[in-house]
Amino acid sequence: LTKEQSIDGELTSGPVAVTCARGFGALSGFKGAWNPGGAGLGGGSGGSFPPPTWEIKDREGNLKYIGARKDSEHPHPQAMEFSDAAGKKVALMRRNTKAMMDSAHIFTFAPRDSAQEASGTHEGVPIYQVATVDRTSLGFSFNFSLVDPGGAKTLLLHADVLKIGRGGKYEYLIEIYNKGTVVARGMGGPATWNGGPGRKHPATYTLECADGNDLLALLGLCFFADYILLGGGSI
Repeated sequence: LTKEQSIDGELTSGPVAVTCARGFGALSGFKGAWNPGGAGLGGGSGGSFPPPTWEIKDREGNLKYIGARKDSEHPHPQAMEFSDAAGKKVALMRRNTKAMMDSAHIFTFAPRDSAQEASGTHEGVPIYQVATVDRTSLGFSFNFSLVDPGGAKTLLLHADVLKIGRGGKYEYLIEIYNKGTVVARGMGGPATWNGGPGRKHPATYTLECADGNDLLALLGLCFFADYILLGGGSI
């Protein structure tokens, strides 16, 4: 993987561990998770509560990214906006409602090169597709593919999600592979009631990845996989 292939032009330097912690917008106080709300991509806030945000920090507590669910352009929540620590928007993940299988597009706010044309707009700003996340036909498995300006896909990452435990007490484990080698693992903590009747959602999430990886690509896989697992495939 090269920096040119990375979503925001950055690669991890050495092994990295991050925690995804939920900020404002929770129904029952502070919760950390990729999708604790369950009513849409990245979780639903319900009622008149503001959409939730997530702070993604490393082990030292340094802020890496901020994830914010965006509802402004659609009647239902189906997008997650990522900003860097300084608040600059770097990527947008939007569910592809026209796909046969569960899928999401990932866009940047700047073109790869001067020849790349905008794929659309987000809040009036041009966006440029660079990748997709697609659920496979084999259980809870997902693929992350790069998309070139012509629309051709190149498979980069594959993720498998396992549910561990029973009797209402379980955790989710996600393993992410690059050409058969595990490059990242994520774990969702013990499930808690939050986000609506009959829905259980992990209270905490951590993600560890190896050197030379695209952290935003890994997070995109994690957020979308968790949305499919806990959101039941409907937005």
